[in-house]
Amino acid sequence: LGETSLIEPHFSAAMLGYTMAGFSPFLQLASLGGIYALTWVAIFIAFMLFEVVSKYAHSPTHRMVLYAVFLGVCGILTLLDQSELLSVRNEPHEKSVRVALVTTQASPTWGTGQEWREYNQSINQMTRKWAQTHAPPDILLFPEGTGFFDSIQENPVSFAREVFKSYPVTIIDTSITSATSTHVQFFAYGPDEHTYVSKKRFLAPGGEYQPLFMQLPLKILFANSKLASKINGPRLNPGTVVPIPVASTTIGALFCSEIHSPRLYRELTAAGAEVLFNASSHASYHASRMIGRHTLVVAKVRAVENGRYLAIAQDNGSSVIISDRGAVIAKSEIGTNILAGEVPLLSKRTFYTTYGEGVLIA
Repeated sequence: LGETSLIEPHFSAAMLGYTMAGFSPFLQLASLGGIYALTWVAIFIAFMLFEVVSKYAHSPTHRMVLYAVFLGVCGILTLLDQSELLSVRNEPHEKSVRVALVTTQASPTWGTGQEWREYNQSINQMTRKWAQTHAPPDILLFPEGTGFFDSIQENPVSFAREVFKSYPVTIIDTSITSATSTHVQFFAYGPDEHTYVSKKRFLAPGGEYQPLFMQLPLKILFANSKLASKINGPRLNPGTVVPIPVASTTIGALFCSEIHSPRLYRELTAAGAEVLFNASSHASYHASRMIGRHTLVVAKVRAVENGRYLAIAQDNGSSVIISDRGAVIAKSEIGTNILAGEVPLLSKRTFYTTYGEGVLIA
């Protein structure tokens, strides 16, 4: 599957499966077939209900029996969901990493002006104060577009050594790299002074990885405009996402709305990532609670699909740590703060990570 495929699960019928992700027993099916498995369940349930009601609900007695059975099944499933038997594992984990997720509340109107620099200075002070009373993390993650080191004009490695007392911390920061905002650049500053860089291209306003039938009209209509430069980005082919070596492990980190891409996170996990990250920002949505809830549901599916813990650093929203079973382990308040936690490292592959959506589509 490619990002220009008509069946890529972005803005497609596969989004229907996310309606099932709030129910833990169904959510676990994502480890077998990803979001497509949940979509299949949603359609199957609706189809079976229609078939049963249309064939057997011809009399008041039959309707009452069907309603009673339906309510009974819903009650049993609700009890299973509330028990969290399928959401939490009590087994010990041999390896883990400490993560610190910076939560911010920047304004989308600031750009890279004085307000942006002053706000990042306040984050700088908060981080230094936090480091005095907490154990140093293995990974410090800033939200998308923070541009922390661009604004405070400090060397990331020197900053880490000074603030965390020479503890080997890997810092992940992102920033807009051009005046036209056509790229967001991702930096992972390792303690060995090696920097890993990744770029994301905005293919169309409001959503990356548009299906081909949505790209073509835009390219034709706006072929000679600035919008065309945002659409005609480099194609993101399989194999272009790679995990980053960090603290004797490997991590998979992506940007913001890339959380909607099962394929990208599956590629990272298949390549050896033992924990997943996302640097996100909801500033453009003005901290919309609806977008926040939707993102959380999508993140749960990504975690279960690959059997990995997923940590999200959020701007204008809550940073979260999600378990490999889709349970929210820790969640920050909206504002300016740091969410810290111990995240287990997992290496076992799920059926979905190994085989992808091919089995279900076939």
